[in-house]
Amino acid sequence: MRVAWAAGLSLLLSIGFGNDAAAQTRAQLWANCNASDPDLRISGCTSLIQSNKETTDKRADAFNKRGIAYKDKGDYDRAIQDYDQAIRLSPKNAAAFDNRGVAYAGKGQYDRAIQDYDQAIKLNPHESLARNNRGLAYANKGQIDRAIQDYDQAIQLTPNFAIAYYNRGLARDTKREYKLAIQDYDQAIWLNPNSADALNSRCWDRAILGDLPAALADCDAALRLSPNDAATLDSRGLVFLKLGRLADAMTDYTAALKISPKTATSLYGRGLVYRLQNESDNAARDIAAAKEIDPDIANAFLSYGVPDQ
Repeated sequence: MRVAWAAGLSLLLSIGFGNDAAAQTRAQLWANCNASDPDLRISGCTSLIQSNKETTDKRADAFNKRGIAYKDKGDYDRAIQDYDQAIRLSPKNAAAFDNRGVAYAGKGQYDRAIQDYDQAIKLNPHESLARNNRGLAYANKGQIDRAIQDYDQAIQLTPNFAIAYYNRGLARDTKREYKLAIQDYDQAIWLNPNSADALNSRCWDRAILGDLPAALADCDAALRLSPNDAATLDSRGLVFLKLGRLADAMTDYTAALKISPKTATSLYGRGLVYRLQNESDNAARDIAAAKEIDPDIANAFLSYGVPDQ
């Protein structure tokens, strides 16, 4: 955690914001309260809240911004406390309801999150972010068609909403609608060419559909953006496996497992590579480990176009 940014801050706050020096300090506090660094944001917002010199709406804003900082640090309970205060001070603050929903979703409380997203949308019917977030909550509950409805509405409201296209693609992957998912990833990548996640997801779907050169190009592009991403290494392992490039598949699967040792697809894929290389003991070990994590992994690979060798 960073050291406090201003040694004389408490004295300046105690005398209020009446002079130029204090006014500059207040401006700096708001700059800190809006900072990207969560610790700096917490420090600035806390000082503003405790000063009792801000209007009700400003205090609500400071609570909301501090809640975001706590959420970014993974402290969802503390974030929810701040969003509660923001909503108490400003009951029509749609952003605070949306943010509180994100915190509840972070705790896995998706029904509670949906309640907050509903309220955010009621307060601001043109809010696309809350619809996207509500879609994520429904997707996590397994209600994929309901999630897609929310992504559709988010995109209608904000046609350049790259993350909503990406999330809709993930939902369509769940339904095995790979061609439709690829269309969504195409749009997400067009809007944000540096989206390694979208490139990886398109790589995976293209690999499943057998468009292997295009899949490989996507995975390579994703790994240039995020070189140590286990999911993309796993995806490229599948591409290499289907291409018959066994040494390359082994390299990628092994690298992915060093980062994420319990990934069933990487274990099973590497097991198949071992089997093709006539290393039966290693093959049996990896395949058994994969099936322990996901008993249906063999059928999954069959659906990817990779038969059990």
